[in-house]
Amino acid sequence: MNEDLEGMSAEALRAEVARLRSGIRAHRDSSGHELCWHHPALWGLLPEPVPRGLAVPDWPQFLRGCIRYRQSLDEQLPSAPRVTDELSPAAPPQQPALARTWASTLGGRAGLETLHWGSGWGAGLAQAFTPEDGGFALRYQYRWDASFQLSSAALVSWHRGVPRSSGLARTADGRWVVDGVELESLKGCTDFDLWPSPSTNTLAIERLRLTLGERREIEVAYCEAPTLALRRERQVYQRLSERTYRFESPSAQFVAELELDGEKLVRSYPGLFTQT
Repeated sequence: MNEDLEGMSAEALRAEVARLRSGIRAHRDSSGHELCWHHPALWGLLPEPVPRGLAVPDWPQFLRGCIRYRQSLDEQLPSAPRVTDELSPAAPPQQPALARTWASTLGGRAGLETLHWGSGWGAGLAQAFTPEDGGFALRYQYRWDASFQLSSAALVSWHRGVPRSSGLARTADGRWVVDGVELESLKGCTDFDLWPSPSTNTLAIERLRLTLGERREIEVAYCEAPTLALRRERQVYQRLSERTYRFESPSAQFVAELELDGEKLVRSYPGLFTQT
């Protein structure tokens, strides 16, 4: 069943381990109603299809099992916050996630990032390595609404053995709340950009829906690892062809042409990221 591993290089094996770890963490970090759910996105990380004939308990047994499971959470997580929001009966089932891996060069650091991309959510792990300081790692999970604007994000970074974490949310009226505190400096920002991940470029591109040749300026909440510091930044996107966009960061005097794949995820980010 694991014959595909035999022919993998050391680099490919590392990428596979990072991809699997990211999927497991996304499952582990489920919260609220997602704690009790069908998880084909996690199973889809395996090379073989999900076996047919999975057994499903009948309603009486299922409900008794749910009660026992919820009781076990009181025993195992007595101090975890409780949520009272209802699960919508019309909530769509989770779809299997796409998987992408990028090799990167970040300020002299060789890096690797693995992303899992589903309907309304993304989760990944980015790592950059240097002999001098050991590099850093960033684990992220974020969600977006129907217009591809960020709803919430959970971020954890590690640098020189020191972990940092941050939770942020964007409200419908454009306010940004970070670790429970509203940041006035970000009010009105329409988009979110996470460095060093090319995944958030896709959110802006999907939201803008630019026509060929169209150019738009946006205000983003820019988050940079490993510090996870947030600041307001002006960015510009212009559509050059069906799958090519010009990206500008005027404050950094930075310009790049992004090539997308068929799912509008970045295929090539010259000098920084390349899909593997």
